[in-house]
Amino acid sequence: MSLKEYENQLYSCSRCGLCQKNCEIFEKTRLENVTARGILLSIYGVLKGDIPVDEALLKNIIYCKNCNQCQEICPSGIDLKSLLTEAEAEFKTKL
Repeated sequence: MSLKEYENQLYSCSRCGLCQKNCEIFEKTRLENVTARGILLSIYGVLKGDIPVDEALLKNIIYCKNCNQCQEICPSGIDLKSLLTEAEAEFKTKL
């Protein structure tokens, strides 16, 4: 599966912020771009050509996909782990 095939899931994110409330990394850093919502917006930006892939985004993806607390409470039902795994694989080839 390619990252482009996850585009509908990127659109389905309601941007509710529940992921932020459950994110241990956000709790420590207070940075929106480390939450699932922030990462999904960044991935969307990459797919649309608005932002480049960089080491910081890849680092956030790698850190984010490990706990799955946000996926468990996501009202949009996004398969975050699969989406981030695909994004990581594709973005590594672009660096």
